[in-house]
Amino acid sequence: MSNQTGPWGRVNRKWGPVRRITAGLLALLCASCSRSDAPERAYQRAKAAYIGGRLQEAVALAAANTAQLRHDPQTIWYWRFRLLQAEGLSQQSRTKEAEALLADPVPVGLESGQLEGRRLVDQAALKSGLEAERLLQRARAIVTDRDLAIRIKLIEGVLARDNAMPAKPPCWQHSKWRTPRGVRTGRRTR
Repeated sequence: MSNQTGPWGRVNRKWGPVRRITAGLLALLCASCSRSDAPERAYQRAKAAYIGGRLQEAVALAAANTAQLRHDPQTIWYWRFRLLQAEGLSQQSRTKEAEALLADPVPVGLESGQLEGRRLVDQAALKSGLEAERLLQRARAIVTDRDLAIRIKLIEGVLARDNAMPAKPPCWQHSKWRTPRGVRTGRRTR
């Protein structure tokens, strides 16, 4: 046994092994926490790149992490990265690639359906007409997240606008109703 001196100058023989065991457990705990924290930090970096408009960086980070997690597609992080990658691709007008990532449904039970709702919203953003409305209706039934609910409303607004737009411009936009060039209208032009 080692003869260690305690805080009051006494020899402390029993705390040496306890300290080593405690240090070992702390090291093990820190190592396990850092592994589970890694996907979250990587996702935050990719999400920040996406929000910051650095779409290529966001897609690259999300694709790298999706590939890293492909051995276990039943995890939340796999689907978060995959959906973020699809969102970045759709913002870059790479719809075929985005549709391929959104084709498979999210496994049941991950985040109580919020990831599936996000997938449906992303799919609806790429579609038009009745198909988009059906996807939004399915998403609305399972979404509880406020951000996703807002995205649903936005896409519904875009669909309503697209459906309400006439094939021909209104009469006031027609060329025969415009003021001919060279005619003074009383407005100042620069």
